[in-house]
Parts: sequence; C-alpha cells; structure tokens
Amino acid sequence: MSNIKIHNSSTMHSKILELTNTHDITKEQIITKIIDFYNKANDTALNAKQLTYDEEGQLQRWLNKEKVGFIDLRSETFTKMNWFANEFDKHQYFLQFHCKICDIEGLTHFPIRISPMSSQIKSDIKNKFQELIKTAPYVKNKPTHFKDTDRICLKLIFVINKSRDKDVDNMAKITIDGLEKILIPDDKQVDHLEVIKFKTNYLEEHISISIGRSHLNDNKNILFHNTNFKWAGLEKMIVEK
Repeated sequence: MSNIKIHNSSTMHSKILELTNTHDITKEQIITKIIDFYNKANDTALNAKQLTYDEEGQLQRWLNKEKVGFIDLRSETFTKMNWFANEFDKHQYFLQFHCKICDIEGLTHFPIRISPMSSQIKSDIKNKFQELIKTAPYVKNKPTHFKDTDRICLKLIFVINKSRDKDVDNMAKITIDGLEKILIPDDKQVDHLEVIKFKTNYLEEHISISIGRSHLNDNKNILFHNTNFKWAGLEKMIVEK
C-alpha cells in the first residue's frame, strides 16, 4: 500500500498523510499510529493489540470529528474527456477506464464480433447466440484462466446502433450466461459488474469485454471491525414467505 487519500487539510490530516508517505506501510502500523494520535489527543491509553469493538467505534467517531476520511489506500488519477476524435475513440475511452475499486489482477480486454441481444428472445435464438459467444476466439482461448475460487470484476460494453434499443440488464444476462462454464466458471464469482450501452451511428455492433480477478471482497484494507453505522430508525423490510 502507498498513500492514504484524505479529503481535508486539518492538522490530523497532515499528520496521517505524513505517516502514510512511507511506502509499504502495513495496516497494523496505520492502526497503531492512529491510536497513538488518539491517546495523545484524549489522554487515554487504548492498546492496539487489545482494541475492543466499542473502542473501534470510539476511534472512528473521533476521526469523523477531526474530519479525517479514509477513502482510498492508493492515490488514483483519472482524466475526464470532453471531446473525442470519433466513436471508436470514445469507445476506447470507456474500455480503458479501469475499475478503481477491485484492485484488479490479470486485466484483459477483448471484443466479441456479434450484435448484442436481449435475454427476452425466443429460446432457440437465445441458445444460438450463447453458443456463438462460447466459440468466440478470445472466449474459447480462455485469456484469463479463472479458477473456481477466483472473484471477478467484469465490464461489458454493448455497442448498438442508434436505430434500436435494448435493456442493459437483459443484454448483460444473456451475455454472462454465454460466458459461463467457458471464460467464467460460475457467474456467482462476479463480484463487480459494470454495464455500458454505447449507441453508435458508425461503429459495427459488437460486445467489448474487460475482465480480471477482483479483490473487492478481500477486505484486507479495512482497518476496524466496528462499522460505526446506525439505521437511524429506518425499519427493516421483510419479504414474507
């Protein structure tokens, strides 16, 4: 891990930013130093190795009061484009915009030269579509070699002509079903799905895929167990069976 991005200019922000300018700092070191700051500011003696759930909440409330917000354990930059040379240029911009939350490993991009379809079609056409998906060159060659235990981040860009329209969720479902058992062992392994419908005048209709191993649910970058969250009286809804 490198720098923690903290969105304020308070004294505490400056202290923690200075701390995290050191490369390869560990989670345990971050927690220990935050507790040191807390103890000095509040004349307490919390112990990093014996921190209780309630004490974690106490720490987080103090950080909130000091306006120290942990948003990102790595500095990321992203340039927003306002103008594009052509439709392909805009498409490439969507494709190359890498996921900022999955800490992707083994990222792969590839196209499938087939017009996107919706899952709301006749079963025989649906089956033919999915069979073609399975035989697409990049899919058939399994460019990412996913294991059954891998978690997946998947981006689907459906390039369709402006003269027609499809629901993105239905296009996604039929496509993912086609990728299952070939590129993706099981669609339950997809932890993060991004779907883009790109309507075009000039590009040939096709499906662009960006896929890699996701670390979204590793949760190794979470410092405290205490969620520091309340529902503020909002009633839980229960579906009767």
